[in-house]
Order: sequence, then C-alpha cells, then structure tokens
Amino acid sequence: MKHLAAKLFLFVLLIQSGILLGQIPSGYYTSAEGKTGYALKTELSFIIDGHTDRGYSALWDLYQIADVRSDGFVWDIYSNCNLTFGTDQDNGTGGTTECDKYNREHTFPQSWFNSASTPRADAHMVLPTDKKINSERGNLPYGETDGGIISSNGARKGSNTISGYTGTVFEPADEYKGDVARIYFYMAARYESDIDAWETNSTESDIVLNGSEDQVYEDWFLRMLLSWHDSDPVSQKEVDRNNDVYDFQGNRNPFIDHPEWVSCIWEGVCENSANPSLTSSANSLSFSDQVFGSNSETLSFTLTGEDLTEDITISSSDAEFTIAIDSETNFSTSKTLSPDNTGELSATIYVKFAALSNTAETINGQLSITQSEVDIININLSGGVLEQTNPVLEATVATLDFSDVEFGSGNEVLSFSLTGANLTETVNLSSSEAEFTIAIGSQTNFESNKTITPENTGDVSETIFIKFEPVQNIAETINSTLNITQSEVSDINIDLNATVIEQLNPELTTSTTNLNFNAVNFGEGTDIQSFEVTGSDLSQNISLSAMADEYTISINDQNSFSNAGLITPESNGDVQATVFVKFEATQNIDATINSFISIAQAEVENISVSLSGEVVAVYNPLVNITGSLNTFSTNIFYTEQTEAQTLNIQASGIRNRLKIAATNNFQTGTASSNMVATQELVPNQEGALQQEILVNYLPENYSEGTFEGMLYFISESDTVNSLALNATITDQDTSVVISFVQDSIFASTDQSKYEVKLYSQRKLDKTQTFEIRLNNFTNVFFPAQFTVSEEVTGTRFPLAIAEGDSAVSFNIMLDTAKLKTNTNKFFTIDITSAESFEIGDIGSLYFKIAPFQETITSNKHSKISSIELKNNPVHNYLTFNHYFNLLTYDIFNHNGKKVKSGCINTSNEIEVQSLPDGLYIIKLFEENTGETYISKFLKN
Repeated sequence: MKHLAAKLFLFVLLIQSGILLGQIPSGYYTSAEGKTGYALKTELSFIIDGHTDRGYSALWDLYQIADVRSDGFVWDIYSNCNLTFGTDQDNGTGGTTECDKYNREHTFPQSWFNSASTPRADAHMVLPTDKKINSERGNLPYGETDGGIISSNGARKGSNTISGYTGTVFEPADEYKGDVARIYFYMAARYESDIDAWETNSTESDIVLNGSEDQVYEDWFLRMLLSWHDSDPVSQKEVDRNNDVYDFQGNRNPFIDHPEWVSCIWEGVCENSANPSLTSSANSLSFSDQVFGSNSETLSFTLTGEDLTEDITISSSDAEFTIAIDSETNFSTSKTLSPDNTGELSATIYVKFAALSNTAETINGQLSITQSEVDIININLSGGVLEQTNPVLEATVATLDFSDVEFGSGNEVLSFSLTGANLTETVNLSSSEAEFTIAIGSQTNFESNKTITPENTGDVSETIFIKFEPVQNIAETINSTLNITQSEVSDINIDLNATVIEQLNPELTTSTTNLNFNAVNFGEGTDIQSFEVTGSDLSQNISLSAMADEYTISINDQNSFSNAGLITPESNGDVQATVFVKFEATQNIDATINSFISIAQAEVENISVSLSGEVVAVYNPLVNITGSLNTFSTNIFYTEQTEAQTLNIQASGIRNRLKIAATNNFQTGTASSNMVATQELVPNQEGALQQEILVNYLPENYSEGTFEGMLYFISESDTVNSLALNATITDQDTSVVISFVQDSIFASTDQSKYEVKLYSQRKLDKTQTFEIRLNNFTNVFFPAQFTVSEEVTGTRFPLAIAEGDSAVSFNIMLDTAKLKTNTNKFFTIDITSAESFEIGDIGSLYFKIAPFQETITSNKHSKISSIELKNNPVHNYLTFNHYFNLLTYDIFNHNGKKVKSGCINTSNEIEVQSLPDGLYIIKLFEENTGETYISKFLKN
C-alpha cells in the first residue's frame, strides 16, 4: 500500500508539473541533430541542464518506483540481497553486515563535487545499494582488479590492473559496468560547466578527472568507461529507470536513449545520417458483421520501422474500433509505441470491432499512425452491426426457506441459478431486509446489493448465494424479498423466509479480584482465604488454575487442595460456588509471591483473581570448614610476610551475609591481592554458599616470637564457627643498609645536593650509633668540593638511628663551581658500628659523579662484584650487560622491604611491570660461582 501511495503521489505531482510519463518527449533531442564530438556533448548539456531538484530525501520514494526488482525487492547493483523497501531502509544504525540495510550510493562520490546540493540529489547518479558494500567502496574510483570479492554479486576491491593507475579501486559486477559508464558520461554532459573545477576537490577526484570540460576523465579511466559501455549494452532496467527518473526530475540520460553518442563524442566515430521509415502490412481492415452484444472480431497487421528516434501514435476515429499491441489485451482507442535503442520497430497491431449500440448499421472508421519523422499512415476500417433481440432472464427458484438460526452462533447460506440471454443492460439484485445478503459465483463478499454485467453475447449464467444471519437477539420470523431487476425484462422476486432463535446471555462474576494473604513461615503453617464465583445462562464447565505452586484451590470445602479446580453449572445454567485458596511456603526464602487464579469458561471472557502473600524464611546458620592451617612462619629479614594458606568453607542457613573476622594481625580474603582483617560473603537465594578463602599473617612490629589469633565465622550477630590461628616470627637479620633517594648521584652540575638514608630491618629497641666514612676519592679534591649537612662535618662523622625508629638520613652537597667537567669522579660510603651492630652486605657503596646528563650507575664497592643494568630499565624489563647462569634475585624497595624474587629468565631479563614507580635495590646470587651482585634502579 505504501508503494502504491508513493506512485500515485509522484504521478499527480508530475502531471501537475506538465511532465509526460515514461517516454522521450517529441523533439527532446532536436537541437542535437547534426552535431558531433564535444559540440554534441555541449548541446546535450543545454538539453538536460536545469532539471528539477526534488531534494535528497525524496530519493527514498523514487527508489520504490525506479529500482524495484521483478520479485519486489530493492534493485541493488552492489549485491544480490533481498532488501525490503522501508523496512531495511538505512535509519542511522545497523548495516555492519551485508544484506542488513540499504542506503543512497553516490556513484560519483560527493567529495568530488564538495557535496553541492543539485548533484547530491541527482537521481540519475544516486542509486540504492547495500549499506555495508557502499561503505566498502567509500570514495574509491571504479576500476578493474584481481582483488578479493567483497559482495554477494561478485563486486571486488583491490589494486587497479588498468595501465595508468595502480591504487585501490572498486570493481562492480560485469552486468552493471555499462550502467556505471553511462552514469559517468551523463555526469560529464550534465555538469559540463562545473566538472573541470572538481578535479582538485579530493585525492580520488584528481585520480579520475583531468580538469577539462571536453574529455573530462583521465585517459586510463576513459578507456575503461568506453570498454564497459561497449561490453555491457543498455538494458531494459536502464531504459525503465531513465523513464522513471525523467518523470521524477524532468531530465534524461541521453546515453541510454542514444548509446551511439558515446563513441561520437569521445571516439569521433559517428553513425551515418539516419533514414527513418515506417511501414504497415495492411492499408485496410474489413470486419465480419457482428450481432450486437455478441463476441467481437479481432484482426491484425504488422508495423515495422527503422532509424526512428521518436514515439509512434496509433489512434482510432471511432469507438467501435479499439487497438492492442502485441497481444489481444488492454484494447483502447489510442496507443503509443517506442522504437528500440537502435531505432527499429516491429510490432503486431490488433484491432477489435465491437458494436456499441443495438442498431443495424455499417461502421466505417480509420486508424491514423503518426510519427514526426515519417509520413502519416492511414488504415481504413469497416464492419457491420446486426441488431440483437429477445432478451431473457430466469431464476431456478421462487422461494428460499432457511433453517432456524440462533443469534450470534452462525448463519445459513442457500443458492439458486440465474440465467439470461440477449441482454445488454446490467442486472441488479437487492434484499429488502438486512438479515439477507448476496454473493455472486462464490460464498464471499456478501452484500445487500449486487450487480451482474452480461457477457458480450448478452448471456448471463451465475450461481447466486443468499446468506441469512440475524442482526439482533430477538426470537422472530423474518420474511423478505430478493428483488432482481433489469430494464429489458420483467422483475423477478424471490421470497426469503427464516426464523431467529434468541441467544441466552451467559454471565460469570467473582466476589473479589484480589486476595492478600498473611505472612507464612516456611514449614510452619498456611493461610486460607476464599471468594465466591457466581454465574447464569452457562452451559459449559468453568476451569480454575492457580499459576504458582504456593497457591492451591479447593471448591466448596477446605479439603483436597490442588493447583486446579472445576465448577459445573446447574441444569438451569446457574453457578454458585465458594473457592478456598491456600497459601503455603514451598521454598525457604524471604520473598513476596505474586500470582493469580485463572478462571476460564468458553461462553464468557476469562476472569483472574490476583494473589499476593509473603514467605518468611527460617534460618539455621551452619558453617563447615574443610582443611586445616599450618603455623604461619616468617622472619624479620626485609619484613617478609607469611605465605597465605587456603581453607574451604560450606555454609547454609545464612540470612544476609557471612562475616569472616581475623584477629591479631591475621588477614583473610578471597584473593591474595585483597587480604583484609574482615571480609563478608554473600550467600545465594537459599542462604547457602561454598567458597575457598585465603588466610595469612602480617606482623605488626616484626618482633621475634609466637603469636596467636582467631578466625571467626559470624551470621548476623552470632558466631557460627571459629578456628585458632598461630604464627611464628624469627629474627634473622638486624643489618643496616643504605638507600638512595635518586637514581643518579650528581648526574649533572645543576644537581648539587643528594640525600642518603640508613635503614635498619626493623624498628630499634634502643638508639644505635654508626660511623659514616667518605673515602676512595678519584679526581675529587675533598673537602674543597664537598660538604655534608650541618649536623656532620669531615669525611668521618657519627650518625644515630633513634630508639623506636628505623631510619636516619644525611645530605652530601657539591660545590659545582669547583667541579671539573668531562671527568668521571667517584667515592664510596662505608658504615661501621661501635656496638657490634651487624652491618648489612650493602653497607659499602660505590658512586660515580659525572657532569651534564651522562648516564650514571651506582653499585657496590669494588670488593663485591658489581653489575650494570642496560637502559635501566626499558619497556618494564631489567636487562644486564652480561649473561648470568642459574641466577636468583631479590628486589627491595627504598625501605628495605623485599617486593619481588625469583629466577632470571632465558632472555637475561627480569619483568618489573607490576612494581609501582620508585627506587629499588636488586640483589643477585649466581649459584655456579657463588658470586653476589648488588645494584639499584629507578622505575618510572
């Protein structure tokens, strides 16, 4: 219906615009006659210029007329998809796969003409295509390629194989290459005055256009278009679409109407002057005498022509003679013929003679065949009419008696035969009462009035069906008359008799439509409520069904509850019943149960009673622990924490959440990255859960000793289960280490201050004093160039870590004015303790000092083997300057805490991506040699 509405709208619009539908107007190309070459193209530009721009949105409606395949789907030159008009039209979404959406494809891309409004909406160039394949093509030029097939009709995309351009191109299917070529020739003519300026609008337009108004296209592209034009001649699809677009916007594609003009313009090969001719095989037709109202006689002749460019019109001078083309159908007094694309015409013309009045006479007429390029052809016509007499009309019955019919329950249909002869006027049938309706020939389309048109012979032979159907619920006898009238014969009246049986009025009601039940504890009781069902004039049983397991039904007593029930009406059709409904919890969950009882009876509309009740779950919390925990063991060295251990728990009867609490620095969690003192687990809807949990111990002050804690499992406020926990900490190391605040010491002369920190492995229980020594100076005139913080002086000075603390720091400052450039300088820092306090194995460190931005490494003193990190680090990996065999490593943060350990991989690398940004110390041990290596690195 939408398609038809669009056609009617377009037809009216075009008629109002004065445009003739579906043909080349007479004289349309007259001004182009005799012209050749580019002068012909310029004249064609004048002819087709200035078409009506109906706007971009109007193209959607045009497509439903101009681009419809024979099966009704969208005619898409890029795919073989079955796309439906309207339904599959692009709405801004979808289209990521082929055969999903269609949209508007600018075969000549918009970017080439900067999306100017007139060419943007030019229907000759903008076609409907599959959205996905349209996107694949984008703004690519057309070409030929051996690239991959990208659509269901064989279209390809890839490198161009035509000499002159090797870039990516889009190649349409062979059957549409000529269509594309003729579109591009149309664009060259239609926009001749503009297209030379389009060359530089985009990269693709520069590839295709040569910047001229005459040739228009680059040589390689023109050669391809000419080849496509020759190999794929004009199809009927193009002809039909050209006519539809002309009806739509008022101009034509001249290269579809005259494909020979392509070679005449771009190849200089023009055909000889045409010699139009038109010939008829007959100059007169004589018909036999025809009895009025009988079958007409049809005669025929052939009409042939050559070198024709304009339409041929055939018209009859008398209405008794009508014309049909190539088949004996669709006769009328005027017809139009169009020559084919080569200018040839060959058609069979059928002429029918039929008397229009019942008068004996001789009819003489004439067919006039006109075409602007040839002389008029006149064909004389003659035929005689014989008067028809004795009209007859008869019915096979005089009365129709119908069976009794109950109101609303159905109808009855009876029939009779109506025959006639020598009739010229319409037969009218009408019923005097609305209960009786009429149908002709079949039991469909019943109406109160019907007409029958006699055949050309004047004969009538029909089966008449009469339907009786009560229109009101009253017991009565209906008498009516079927009146059959025709102006040439006497009226026929057929009596119609029937009785209506009154239909009863069944009713069914309930005393309520909603029951709200009291809360019910699971396993502890039920709640019973009831409602009344009443009815009258019922003859069939009433079915009741409870739609949730929690609700059951019992009829008239509180016994035998089930999910369904049945009520049988009394013999007089009355119903009076009490329906008891029981609410009982079937699952141990807290829930509101909303449902309904369906009450169904075939004679009335279904009724439902809504049900609502609350279930209160009964909870008996229980937690079972599977597995046991070993004593958690660790040592104070680099504040290593314990390794997590695993427990499996199964819980039931948990109302909301199960809380797991660990005491005295023990931790719990479901993942090693999320260890906390207290966690909560959520049970399922039935209050149950099964979970693997982790438990570990994190020392508070790293004191040596044995520590105890508890793991509690708590539901609501009740402890359901518990587990004792034990941990042992061993003090293995009390050494002091030096930590760096920066990656390099004095990396440039602009950097005049560096902070050094001393760390113990734990907080000290008393103050410890250490001696700091700066020595092993190379190329450094100390102390002239160096000073330390105000608290210390000289190359040897004391430094103390206070009781309850674990770190102390001091500054080294450089007098940059006295620093020589381009010379590496280094010194070491040694630590000793006056009270036999153990010094860590990185207590003596080695530094280099370099001016400007030279790369600096800081390593152990030379008495311990040193290493050098490459690029320190790159892409989150540490890489070393030589190969290590069977190497293990420990990495410590600037506080001395171990943060990573393991073995070096086969690529001589260590991955540090997971470490936070900051300064780190790395200690390596080579098992084969027993060598220890220490260095530092900055991750940022």
